Amino acid sequence: MSEEKGTLNGEIHDLKDMLDVKERKVTVLQKKVAYERAHTHTHVYVCMCQVDALRLRLEEKEAMLNKKTKQIQEMSEEKGTLNGEIHDLKDMLDVKERKVTVLQKKVAYERAHTHTHTHTHTHTHTHTHTQFANLFPHLTYRWQ
Repeated sequence: MSEEKGTLNGEIHDLKDMLDVKERKVTVLQKKVAYERAHTHTHVYVCMCQVDALRLRLEEKEAMLNKKTKQIQEMSEEKGTLNGEIHDLKDMLDVKERKVTVLQKKVAYERAHTHTHTHTHTHTHTHTHTQFANLFPHLTYRWQ
C-alpha cells in the first residue's frame, strides 16, 4: 500500500507539474490575446482616424468643386450675355456703316450734280462735312 501510495503521489506530483505547465501556457496565451486585442484596437482607432481625415478632405474638395462649378456656370452665363451684347453691337455697327455709306453716296451724288463754282463747291463740302460730324461725331475720322 505504501508503494501504491508512493506511485499515486508520484502521479499526482507529475499531474500537478503538467497542470502548472498548462496554466503557464494558458497565461502566456491570454497575455498574447490581450496584446493582440490592444494592438488591433489601436490599429482600428488609427484606421478610423485616417478615414475621418480622408472624409474631411473629401468634403473640402467637394465644396471646392461645387464652388468652381458655380463659378463656371456664372462665367458661362456672363459669356452668353457678353456674346449677345457683342452681336447687338455688331448689328448696330453694321447699321451705322450702312448709314455712312448712304451719306457718302449722297455727298458724292451732290458733288457730282452741283453746278456751282469751286468756291461754292468747297463751301458745300464743308457744310456737308459739318452736318455729318454733328450727326456722327464718333465716325468723323473717316472724313479727315
